[in-house]
Amino acid sequence: MGIKFSNNAATTLSAGINDSVTSIAVADASEFPDVSGAADYMYLTLANISNIEVIKVTSVAGTTLTAVRAQDGTSPSAFSLGDACELRVTAGVLTDALTERQAASAALDAVSGSNTGDEVAATVTVPGIVELSTSSENVAGTATTSPTVAGVKEMITTHGSGSPIPLILALG
Repeated sequence: MGIKFSNNAATTLSAGINDSVTSIAVADASEFPDVSGAADYMYLTLANISNIEVIKVTSVAGTTLTAVRAQDGTSPSAFSLGDACELRVTAGVLTDALTERQAASAALDAVSGSNTGDEVAATVTVPGIVELSTSSENVAGTATTSPTVAGVKEMITTHGSGSPIPLILALG
């Protein structure tokens, strides 16, 4: 969940828009990342010869984008059929990515674990996100809340013999 990216994603507007609409029709949305998760979004840049506007896209249905206009210090503008709609690196993209990374780091700093002394059992807890237990060759997990951090993080716990037990924790 959170900010989504894709490389070199670009399309054009399939219809003109004024400076206040939040449903934006594009020619092709297939190159853009999936933002179907509850907290997923991406920043796109609308551009023509005289205007640039950054928008925050929170939903894509076919070729229609649902957006929050005038993001990242830009002003809402009117755009015409054929104007560019591109996923670009902006200050807002970098700021949000860093914020999510810091939240993930803080969550992992709060990891606690326990070991029964048995070489085949261990428990790891990330408060508010997940509790994972190993027993023999089984890994069981219980999500305690909806994760708010995107990505996958490998965590290692050590059991009685000192050998690592890898646990994969999906944070979003």
